[in-house]
Amino acid sequence: MASSLSVGVQAAGFVEDAKVTLGLRNYYFNRNFLNQTQGGQGQAEGWTQS
Repeated sequence: MASSLSVGVQAAGFVEDAKVTLGLRNYYFNRNFLNQTQGGQGQAEGWTQS
């Protein structure tokens, strides 16, 4: 039981000193097809985040 208590105390100090950095990037594209054929797709767009 004494060994589990010391692990808990060490973990508490680790959490207090922890630092988290979160970096997110967004990407959006919009494309118009000017030279489309009959019945083709006129435009395309999309968005993503990672």
